[in-house]
Amino acid sequence: MSSLVARLDAVGWRGQIVGPHGSGKSTLLASLLPEARVRFEAVEWWNVRSRGSHWLPAKWLLENDQGQSPEVARLRKRGAGAGIVFFVEGWELMPFWQRWASRLFGTLSCPRVVATGHKHSPWFGPVVYETWPDEARFLAVCHHLQRGMEDPLAESELIESWRQHHGNAREALLALYDVIQSRD
Repeated sequence: MSSLVARLDAVGWRGQIVGPHGSGKSTLLASLLPEARVRFEAVEWWNVRSRGSHWLPAKWLLENDQGQSPEVARLRKRGAGAGIVFFVEGWELMPFWQRWASRLFGTLSCPRVVATGHKHSPWFGPVVYETWPDEARFLAVCHHLQRGMEDPLAESELIESWRQHHGNAREALLALYDVIQSRD
C-alpha cells in the first residue's frame, strides 16, 4: 500500500487504478480512504454505478465566478489549504461529454482525482496501479479465506468457479459463497 501512496504522491493524487471486472479496483480504492483522510481536508467518493445514473452531480460541475464548483467551494471553507481528493469509481460508465466535463472540473476545481476503470483513459491522469488477477492469486485468497473452516471447498471447486466466471474474482467468490451457504 505504501508504494501505491508514494506513486499517488508523485502524481499529485491524480491517477487511475485499472483492471478487469471483479479484479479488486474498488477494494483497492477503498483501502486508500484512511490515508487520503489523513492527507486532505475532504475526501469525496462518487460511485457511478450506485447513483442510478451515469452522471456526475451538477453541484460538482457548475462553476462560480472563482472558477470552482459550489460544492468544492463549500468543502474548501471547511478547512485551510490541505485540499480535497475526489474518488471516482467506474468512470467508464459516464457519457463522453461527462468525462470531458469531469476533466475540466478536475483541472479547474479539484486537481486531485483518483479513478477506477477497465482501461487507461487520458481523462484521469496516469495509471498508478493495474489489477490483473490470475488463478494462482485467486486460489491463494480462497485458501486464506477458508482457514479454520471445518469443511473447506476442494481445490477443484475453486478452480471450476474461477474458470466458469472467466477470471472475474468477485463473481467467482460470490458463487463459492453460495456453495458454502447451500451446505448448511
